[in-house]
Amino acid sequence: MPRLGTVRLRRLEAYFGDLKKVWHAGLYELKEAGLADRTARDLIALRSQTTSDAELEKLKLAGFNLATWYDDDYPKRLKEIADPPPVSY
Repeated sequence: MPRLGTVRLRRLEAYFGDLKKVWHAGLYELKEAGLADRTARDLIALRSQTTSDAELEKLKLAGFNLATWYDDDYPKRLKEIADPPPVSY
């Protein structure tokens, strides 16, 4: 999602405790966590259009594997850079 990169994701995760809570947070909560109004509204709009399970299924059907920065199969060298992407395909 545009305007929601590594730095913002890490801040949100620190504020909410995990990213699942971020996904389900309301507008007020997202703004309290530091998101700009536009970014918070865009996240809420995205939630209304899809689910994480649906997005993962699309990737699987297209032949992609996804690894987050917490997964064992996330590239180790990416973990070493200053601003690693939250996911690797």
